[in-house]
Amino acid sequence: LISRNTANILGLMDVTAKEMEISTVSRIEKAPLVVVPKICFLEVTAYNVDCLVKDLPGEDQFAHGLLGISFLKNFELRINFPKGILELK
Repeated sequence: LISRNTANILGLMDVTAKEMEISTVSRIEKAPLVVVPKICFLEVTAYNVDCLVKDLPGEDQFAHGLLGISFLKNFELRINFPKGILELK
């Protein structure tokens, strides 16, 4: 998920973008689907990642999006909750 502002800054917003229905806590909404050419996170990189464009509630300058399955499916993911460790390989 990527914020509208970030999608605009990256030049990803396309008026012909396909819209997808998504379920939020309170309702079903539609959000444009864009392709992010390259995402780098924790020293790993994924290419051509599908991302929905939607602002997060309470978004501030520190949150520009949310990593989801379309990014994480490219890696082996390990989460150690007691130690607070996220590992991507």
